[in-house]
Amino acid sequence: MTHAASLGHAEAGSGLARLDEGGARLELGIGESVTSEALLPLPSGPGVLVLESRSGQTVLVATTANVRELARRRLAEHQAAERSPAADLRGVCAGGRAIGVGTGSALETDAVYLRMARERLPHAARVVSERWRAWFVHVDPDAPFPEWSKTNLIGLAKARSAGERVEGVLGKGVLLGPIWNKDAAGRFIEHAIDAFDLCRFHALLVLAPGATACAYKEMGRCPAPCDGSEPMAAYRERTRRAASVLAGGIEAMATELEAALASASAAQEFERAAEAKRALDRITPLRARAFQDVARLSAWQRILVLRGEHAGTVRLGVMDRGNLWRVGDAVAKDDDAVRAMCRRAVGIAAELERAPMEAGDRGELDPERIDSIGLFSRWLQMPAKKRGGVAIALGASVEAEAVKAARQVAKVGDDAGGVESQELEGLG
Repeated sequence: MTHAASLGHAEAGSGLARLDEGGARLELGIGESVTSEALLPLPSGPGVLVLESRSGQTVLVATTANVRELARRRLAEHQAAERSPAADLRGVCAGGRAIGVGTGSALETDAVYLRMARERLPHAARVVSERWRAWFVHVDPDAPFPEWSKTNLIGLAKARSAGERVEGVLGKGVLLGPIWNKDAAGRFIEHAIDAFDLCRFHALLVLAPGATACAYKEMGRCPAPCDGSEPMAAYRERTRRAASVLAGGIEAMATELEAALASASAAQEFERAAEAKRALDRITPLRARAFQDVARLSAWQRILVLRGEHAGTVRLGVMDRGNLWRVGDAVAKDDDAVRAMCRRAVGIAAELERAPMEAGDRGELDPERIDSIGLFSRWLQMPAKKRGGVAIALGASVEAEAVKAARQVAKVGDDAGGVESQELEGLG
């Protein structure tokens, strides 16, 4: 089932479309000899290029900052100094088609690229999607012995592809992310356990209440559920509170601790100040840039303000728990139009939110959705000036932020936007 189908009545009422189906699409027949002039209809900006042979075989799927120039390099007559036998696809593609899709931002370009690669070169696309996969931290506070683990959801994706239904990963517990790589996910778990004085040794926890407590009990850094000093019910509740804070409340907790530290210091209550300082120091690593987008996956939504296909325009969209939706375009300097489009996006996000992550055919975390989570996470890790867009958390100031973002995004030059050159060949 496609994402559009799973959206149901929301699509019919809003005209919503997937972001990876956007862009201006142009097709050209490829003759025996191709001139630069023949390629002029193709977009001269960022986008995706697909080349087909006479038989319809996909020869190339590629992203580029200039679709027309890439087609020229691979298909058109060249000067002797420009010739590269490995790059020359004229003979293979003669009689076939060139398909160019113009996009505005790196996020939209990668989304279109991954969809077209998945449809045309599935084996190669699988390698790309696994390379881009985001990492998450999972914990089930209601488990008999809660354990923190890291996952990139590959096992879930493979099971979905095989038609299996996976229980446990999404149906129970909390997924927190995205986190850009495996090592960072491991550090997040270590910092979380240390910050909230949770069990460091799961092998001891599963022996509760008959284990011998580790040294952290003696140091006053663990209430020791493993030896029964802390009831497991109380430990589960502490795990639940930690997951809740990590899902989006870490900055609020830091603000409270900073205020407590300032208050205690002013009152010369040095013991209380030292306690607040120790707690603040323990959560400080969780405020690192690598973890700034971490949230509960089941509630993960953003309003997208992206570069449009045409100069001076922006494209608004919604990222809803991994699905990337295109809402509509607006002139970047038209504040009223941007606000109106943003209100529409917020309304769509509210409607989408009512569809649970696991509800039969409505909103399952299927392989395509997992791929979208990965490419969105990858996009978030790009330097801000290269993204060609902004992701805004929902809140009271979202319209004002969208207006500001639209003007910032529109200032990005035609040669920017973070679109990287990537090529998948279907030969051999």
